[in-house]
Amino acid sequence: MTRHEIINHPPKRRASPFRQADVTRAIKAAKAAGMTVTRCEISADGSIVLTDAPAAPSPEDAFATWKAKREGRVEGRS
Repeated sequence: MTRHEIINHPPKRRASPFRQADVTRAIKAAKAAGMTVTRCEISADGSIVLTDAPAAPSPEDAFATWKAKREGRVEGRS
C-alpha cells in the first residue's frame, strides 16, 4: 500500500445549485415589481419560489364594508 491509499480524504463537496446573489437578486426583483415577499423557498435543484402576502383591503373597501353593515342595522331598526 502506498501512503496515498492509507490517507482517508473527505469526499468532495458538490457545488451548490444556487448562490446568495441569486436569492438576493430574486427578492430585489420581486420588490421592484411591487411584491411583498413573505417567504422564500429554495428546492434541492436550486429553484427559488417567493411567496407574496395577500393584499390587504384598501381603506375605502374597509370603510364601505363597515358602512354597509351599519346601514343594514339602522334600516332594520326603523
